[in-house]
Amino acid sequence: MCEIIPVGGDLARHAAVLRSQVKTRRSPSAVDAIVVAVADRAGGATVLSSDVGDLRALAGHTTHEVRVESA
Repeated sequence: MCEIIPVGGDLARHAAVLRSQVKTRRSPSAVDAIVVAVADRAGGATVLSSDVGDLRALAGHTTHEVRVESA
């Protein structure tokens, strides 16, 4: 099952805050930040990805536990 979640202003701002907190040479993508922000707003979740680096960096700044695992 797939749930489509609209990206409104509150969610976009939350993702932007997460991106701004990651201190690396390049910022994580907006899409990665939105995925982690959705997981955080859901009260925590596990995110599966084949590219875990940026997602884990973002997840380190969430309010709830967001785990990132290799797919």
